[in-house]
Amino acid sequence: MRKSRLALAAISFALWLFAAACAKSPVAVSVPPPPASVKPGVAVVSKPAILAFAIEPRAIEPGKPAMLRWQVKDADEVRIEPDLGVVSSSGHHELALAKPGLYTLVAKGLGGEATATARLEVIELPVAPLAKSDRTSIEQAARDMQDVYFDNDSASIPEGAQNALRKTAAVIAELLTGSPAIVVQIEGHADERGSAEYNLGIADRRAQVCTDFLFDLGIGRTKLRPVSYGKEQPSCTESTEDCWKQNRRVHFTPVVISQTTEPPI
Repeated sequence: MRKSRLALAAISFALWLFAAACAKSPVAVSVPPPPASVKPGVAVVSKPAILAFAIEPRAIEPGKPAMLRWQVKDADEVRIEPDLGVVSSSGHHELALAKPGLYTLVAKGLGGEATATARLEVIELPVAPLAKSDRTSIEQAARDMQDVYFDNDSASIPEGAQNALRKTAAVIAELLTGSPAIVVQIEGHADERGSAEYNLGIADRRAQVCTDFLFDLGIGRTKLRPVSYGKEQPSCTESTEDCWKQNRRVHFTPVVISQTTEPPI
C-alpha cells in the first residue's frame, strides 16, 4: 500500500514538471517574407504617358485656324515640334497660321520617353470650268444630299439619320461615277452655345464620323473632304432650341477640281 502511494506521487510530480516546461516554451510565429518584387526604400518610376494629342479640326481651308491640344503625365520635359518647343504638361495652342504637315510631341522623364504625332491638312481645291449639263447634274445632286442632324454635345450619328446618310452615299456614288473631277466636302457645324474652340472640335468630329460612314459604304476616302466650320456658318440665326437643332449638322457640298490637278491626300 505504501509503495502504491509513492508510485502515484512520483507520477504526479513528473506530470507537473512536464506542464511547467511546456508553459515556459515560446510559441513560434511564422512571418512571411515581403514579396520579392517590393524593395523597401526604392521608388517606382513611371514612364511618361501621353493622354491626349490632337489637332481640331484635322483639315482646314487656307487661312482658317486649327487648335492643337495635349495632355501628358509623369514627364519632366514636353516638346512639340515644329514651332512650339518646350511646353507645359497639358494645354492647347491655336495654330492661327497653320502649316500643313506632321506635328510631333515628345515627353521625357526618368521612366523613359513617349512620342505621339498629329497631322494637319490644308484643303485647297482649284475650281475648273463646267459645262451647263455638268452644272445641272451637280446642282441636282447637291439638292438630293441630305444634311445629318446631331444631338446636343454629340458627334454620334443618330440612328434615325443613318438611312438618310445611306441615300446620300448613293447620290455621291452616282455623281462621282459621272464626274471624276468632283470631290465632296463634308462640312461640320455646331450651334452658337459654347466657345469657338469647343465648337470647332465637335463640328470636326461630326464631319469625321460622317466621312467614316460614307467610306464604309464604299465611297473613296480621297473623294471626301471633311472640314469644320464650328459655329461660324449657322443656317438659322435665332437663339432658340429649334434653331440650335438646325445648326448641329453636317452638310454635303460637291466641289469641282481641275482635271489636271490631283486632289490632295
